[in-house]
Amino acid sequence: MICGTNALGYSQFDCPKCKNSYTVFHTCKSRFCPSCGIKYIKQRLEVLESTILNVKHRHLVFTIPKELRPILREDRYNINFVFEAVRITLLEVFEEKGLIPGFVSVLHTFGRNIKWNPHIHVLLTEGGLNKKGKFITLDYISFELLRKKYQYNLLNIFSKI
Repeated sequence: MICGTNALGYSQFDCPKCKNSYTVFHTCKSRFCPSCGIKYIKQRLEVLESTILNVKHRHLVFTIPKELRPILREDRYNINFVFEAVRITLLEVFEEKGLIPGFVSVLHTFGRNIKWNPHIHVLLTEGGLNKKGKFITLDYISFELLRKKYQYNLLNIFSKI
């Protein structure tokens, strides 16, 4: 509410020649702020757009069971194991078709209700590269298979912690 107002201070720029002045109010620079956060999103999108393949993608969300969330909260390093379970799952599913998928994974640690609810968003190509380096489009990706393999991989990894 105070972002970009006098409450956070400001910088004053004066032109000595024309005597015009310009005031720039300081911002909070928080990712949670609707106006400041959009800057971070736009910067991240520019990087993504320059690096991802120009093919169709799917948006997936991999959640963590409530029972495992305390383990992740107590030691944040354990979140790496969730990324590992997602990576293994995607590679296994596409390997069965002889393909290597392209994907970007992003961690969100809170849900809409602002409670601790770590989950991973994935931008996944609708297909993958074959052994010759050619992109092959998949008409169908079994999300039931993805879900079951992810559950297995996640529990397998966490049973070793």
